[in-house]
Amino acid sequence: MGVRRSGWSERLLLGAVLVLAGGIVGPAQAVVEVLSPPRAVSPGDVALHVFQAANRGPDPVEARLRVDVPSGWTHLGVPEELFLAPGGEETVFLTVIVPRVASAGLYRVRLVVSGAWGESDASAEVQVQPVAAVDLVPPEPGQGQPGESVSYALGVVNQGNLLDRFFVEASSARGWDVRTSPRELALGPGERGTVQLVLSIPTGVEPGRELLTVAVRSGEGAEARTAWYTTVLPPGPEAIVGTVLSELELRLGGRLEHDPVADRRASALTLTGGGEVLGGELDLVVRLTGPWGPSPYRLDRLGVRYEGDWAWVEAGDTGLALST
Repeated sequence: MGVRRSGWSERLLLGAVLVLAGGIVGPAQAVVEVLSPPRAVSPGDVALHVFQAANRGPDPVEARLRVDVPSGWTHLGVPEELFLAPGGEETVFLTVIVPRVASAGLYRVRLVVSGAWGESDASAEVQVQPVAAVDLVPPEPGQGQPGESVSYALGVVNQGNLLDRFFVEASSARGWDVRTSPRELALGPGERGTVQLVLSIPTGVEPGRELLTVAVRSGEGAEARTAWYTTVLPPGPEAIVGTVLSELELRLGGRLEHDPVADRRASALTLTGGGEVLGGELDLVVRLTGPWGPSPYRLDRLGVRYEGDWAWVEAGDTGLALST
């Protein structure tokens, strides 16, 4: 017994076959893949990757290209669009610029090819190598008197691209005591820390300058040095032990006279000085006759004047006068 099909059923069956056939063939499409191996670079360098875009479909396509890179990175060399013939292939060169502040680690850059069929992508690897570096920001030179301590703040900057530990060593040229706090510190890439240094000036040292040297070394092998001077001031009036005259600038002068007719001789010595004593100004004039006539070492003139913040005294030429 046979089955008789209508014309409508035959047409329906034919349409289903065509739909299935179209689904198997599918629309034209493009794919992308990486041809280059992973790259290893230092911060601030460039990495070149090679991709290949191919049309696996039977029809020509226009493909749009997009590049995804890590934040802060830049790239060049990739066109915005490609025309791919059926079965055609195009090589795409992607140049990636790694910033100098990039941290050490593994990164990926992606090339995306898209069109009416959808999109295809491929990722390439860029390994940023670890780099250790340190920079120092020295303080301004300081000053102090014997027996005092002078404090400084030293800046330490991690110029590398990885977390690092830094060790601080400080010394003075004459072996004076230097206290350092902290003696070591951990800093991330680009991070800055502060080290406090306290130099103790021994008592009894002469005025002058002392060189303070600091060396900073990192656990990854970086090193930096800096140095500056500390001025040692003269001791204040309250620290002076001795006579007042030791603070004066003195000038000594002499005079000799001889009259051969009358056979008379005359001579004199003059001592003048002035300076700052105990916070005030002192002026001194002393004149002696002698030693070569008319009589050995006779006081001819004495003048003393001292003027301070709260009092003044004059003695000698005008007798004695005091402030009220």
